[in-house]
Amino acid sequence: METGSMISIQHLQPTAAPDETGEPLQAIKAAEITIRGRPIGGAEEKALAAAGSLGLRIFGTRSCLFGDTEMVLLVVSDVDPARLALETMGLECRSITSVVAVPVSNADTKAAVMARLMRAGIRVLYCYSLSPDTGGDCLVVRTVDNELSARLLSDAAMAQAA
Repeated sequence: METGSMISIQHLQPTAAPDETGEPLQAIKAAEITIRGRPIGGAEEKALAAAGSLGLRIFGTRSCLFGDTEMVLLVVSDVDPARLALETMGLECRSITSVVAVPVSNADTKAAVMARLMRAGIRVLYCYSLSPDTGGDCLVVRTVDNELSARLLSDAAMAQAA
């Protein structure tokens, strides 16, 4: 069986109550794993194969080069099995960061997510958008309190705010 056939990058359909733009939102606690691969080439494919072989929800990846080292960000739903699978494939996990993943479909929705966090007084450390091959975007947000952020953007909190 080809490794690629085991990879499942899922586009998450938002299912929560609508935000200020009228679009539903759903926040999902996730993990951002930074992987270092040497020599150049293959680290991203290995990371996807490792996480995909476990059936983990993969929100997306980003990769870049630093000299002769490939750095990959892999955002997944369950960090412990992902880390074990990555290390088994010989990939070095440099850091693991708790983040919140929010499937979004446009810039207005991204802005609404950020506005909701700012109104709640939650400081955003960084955010970026991933675009899986399956379509749609996933906004990845790291805040000073990811647990509170995920709850704030959950179904119940969104329904109460609507």
